Amino acid sequence: ARAPARALAAIRGDLARARAAEEERTMSALDAVLGSSDEKEAAEEPASPPPPARAPGGVSPEMKARLLNESVGLGGLPNKPMPANLFLNICVGIAAFAIVAKLGGVLG
Repeated sequence: ARAPARALAAIRGDLARARAAEEERTMSALDAVLGSSDEKEAAEEPASPPPPARAPGGVSPEMKARLLNESVGLGGLPNKPMPANLFLNICVGIAAFAIVAKLGGVLG
């Protein structure tokens, strides 16, 4: 009864060593491809300066221009704000249509 237990323990030990060796080969291959962490620390560039501070909720002039262009592209006017949330209105319309179709028996 002890011989199969010893054989099983030996197999488990061999399996653990094989897994450790495979993990070591995998990690060394990754280090060869990506570079080791020591090389990365040495090659890191100094931290970039922090972005300029903005007022809370403030939008830069460049972003305002981009948003205005997007609004005009969706059919808005440059000097007039959009009257409502277009995406929300479309979603509500589709939902209302689906409810009416379900209640009317069109959708089974």
